[in-house]
Amino acid sequence: MTKIDDADIVRPLGRPRFFALIATGTAVIFSLFQFYANGLALIPSFHQYGIHLGLMMILGFLIFPISDGKVPLLRVIDAVIIAIAIGSLVFLLSRYNQMVSRFGIFRPEETFAAVLIVLAVMEFTRRVVGWPLFIIAALFILYAYFGNYIPGAFGHAGYSTTRISSYLILTSDGIFGTALGVAATLISIFVIFGAFLSVTGCGKWFMDIGNCLAGRSAGGPAKMAVVASALMGSISGSAAGNVATTGVFTIPLMSNYGYKPEQAGGIEAAASTGGMILPPLMGAGAFVMAELLGIPYSTVALAALLPALLYFFSILMQVHFAARAQGLSGLRREDLVPWRIIVTTAYRAIPLVVLIYLIFVVQYSAVYAAFWSIGSVIVLGLISGELRRVGNVVEALRSAAIAMLPITAACTAAGIIVGVLMLTGLGLRLSSLMIGLASGNLPILLVLTMISSIILGMGVPATAAYIILAALAAPALVELGVDPLGAHMFVFYFGVISNITPPVAVAAFAAAGIAGASANKVGVEAFKMGFVAFLVPFLFIYAPDLLLIDAQPLMLVMALFSATIGITLLAAGLQGWLFDRMSVIERVILVITSLLFISPDLWTDLAGLAISFGFAIRAYRRRPANKEVQT
Repeated sequence: MTKIDDADIVRPLGRPRFFALIATGTAVIFSLFQFYANGLALIPSFHQYGIHLGLMMILGFLIFPISDGKVPLLRVIDAVIIAIAIGSLVFLLSRYNQMVSRFGIFRPEETFAAVLIVLAVMEFTRRVVGWPLFIIAALFILYAYFGNYIPGAFGHAGYSTTRISSYLILTSDGIFGTALGVAATLISIFVIFGAFLSVTGCGKWFMDIGNCLAGRSAGGPAKMAVVASALMGSISGSAAGNVATTGVFTIPLMSNYGYKPEQAGGIEAAASTGGMILPPLMGAGAFVMAELLGIPYSTVALAALLPALLYFFSILMQVHFAARAQGLSGLRREDLVPWRIIVTTAYRAIPLVVLIYLIFVVQYSAVYAAFWSIGSVIVLGLISGELRRVGNVVEALRSAAIAMLPITAACTAAGIIVGVLMLTGLGLRLSSLMIGLASGNLPILLVLTMISSIILGMGVPATAAYIILAALAAPALVELGVDPLGAHMFVFYFGVISNITPPVAVAAFAAAGIAGASANKVGVEAFKMGFVAFLVPFLFIYAPDLLLIDAQPLMLVMALFSATIGITLLAAGLQGWLFDRMSVIERVILVITSLLFISPDLWTDLAGLAISFGFAIRAYRRRPANKEVQT
């Protein structure tokens, strides 16, 4: 995937200023259209999604050209591709009512236009998010065409071009279906909200909060990075993007305080990836999940809260134990931000308070709440001065559109894949196969689902991976008795943490570039720091109270207690510190002991507590003999 940076906005990939102006204008028009369509107008869904996709394809083909722009002929080819894509899209939008009235039976010219749209979407996906998702989508299209040549359970009767095209264009499973619909409504409006928050200084305020809350303690620079990345990541749509935003400040700061480059990069990558599982935005996953499950967004956001907090608690504990083991101090006095600065700039968080109030108290829809929250950001920005400059407003609108490019590409490609799964019935057959391989055993099925989710998530955007897995793996978990929300959250988690899972750890690679360290070493550190993310999904499957699904207070307290103790032991074992440095054997035993707390069972908890209590007393007694660590 080509990296987007500020230079691309001024002059996209070296193109003449004329192309830069077109790209910027398209981006601004896109964001203004989203604001209008989601809050001020009532536009038919198919047309709203089509306009969204059309503007995204124009912007995508401009920012990700077929070449570096130095060959005039290739510029012409890009222009032709844009013209064909938009022309075909406009044609289908104009014929929508007629196509529906014929129950999806396409005429030859409609089939031809639909094929061109599919090809344009494929090329759009390849340019914006890279080859892996493009190849997967292409294989599914080939399967739809040639499945009649496949013997056995995975074969099918075969489908014509007209049938495939009409299904991918008109049904809720296809390109213009649920995935793109969520991108064109919920995700877009929230991304615009996040962009305006960033321009008005909310991101800087998040950094200052991390500084004040954790800066003084051992490992203060790293803890600050975790808090800041969590807060920024919660309104960001990308783990790698969050690394690029906060990492340029936090990684050099950690290095200056004695952290190894790969360690600083790993901490930032793990924390930024955690932002993808922390409400409100959750890398767009919360909105897609709510739509697929047919439940309010607030229910998904509330369910995701405790598992996400457990994840960040684990990273903070690992950072603390690592700092104690390595003798790393907190921030120096001159680097600390006074609390009075936090208090006097707390007005920057007013839009977030407005958003939470409108969703959870007034119970507005997520789209409507975000719409009015954007209004509060604009008013606040005008009063404080950040939005009095037209350039800052344009920057917010432009950055929001660019942030939507990979999300839209992922959702449209996922629409192709899910459309083929539903058309051919492959999704049901794969779910049955997974249950058969697990012999109806839930723990085995969970492990199989975890492995398949991680593999699919490698190199594929988290949102696309989740949409595909929701069709492939989640139904099998539900069939074995897992709550639907828990099943979807399970596959979503493992799709997300592929960002820090070697060998394709996208967030770790982004952090490595900033840290100037080996990408593989940063990947290993990030994997270790985020390791608890591999256990949290199992925690909420066996203790659904953690998702606040009809939670019983006593059971919730027990589940939180078990999870907290287990995570603390895991962090201590991974970092080799519990009041004192531990041997390799002690670390292994402690990590294994932590696994006893996955299931909130009384006997496993008691066994784990007995072992950990013995370890803690032994380590504490050895403590006076060790060199005092500066805190």
